Amino acid sequence: MVAAVPGDLPDFEQIQQAHTVLANNFARLAHLPAVDQGAAIMGRLERMEQRMERMELRMEQMLQQMQQMLGMEARLAERISASNVNSLSRLHNSQLSAPELVLAPLHHPVSNAPIDDFPATPAALTGLPIAAVNTLLTALGESIEGSVTVRRQRIRRAIGLKELAV
Repeated sequence: MVAAVPGDLPDFEQIQQAHTVLANNFARLAHLPAVDQGAAIMGRLERMEQRMERMELRMEQMLQQMQQMLGMEARLAERISASNVNSLSRLHNSQLSAPELVLAPLHHPVSNAPIDDFPATPAALTGLPIAAVNTLLTALGESIEGSVTVRRQRIRRAIGLKELAV
């Protein structure tokens, strides 16, 4: 071991002064806003976090509402498209001059799919069984009340055929 040289000995007076300075400065730390108001700052941070969570929840709700609106828009577009197709089909059907001419089929007003078992000609309409008449009226969004003759006439009007012609 190397012997300590007298000049290398610790200066206890300086150590004491350093500890005094350090103690005084530690006492002053209480005056810093971050230490003095730490609880208030933490409370504010917690409130901000709660607000952000509420905002996130609202954003999620708004996103769900937007998705619902997009779904509604798509369904509305289908209905408009079906309405357009049906208008053109009714126009075509209104121009038929013979019972053997081909009918333009109408589409289901909600799904825009062609209506199943749509009669091919005006003549085929007169031979439809009662169950098929009711199914067709339901697909067209029409009432199934009344006699078979009244229901067939309702189909003729709904698909654009003239009442007395064809």
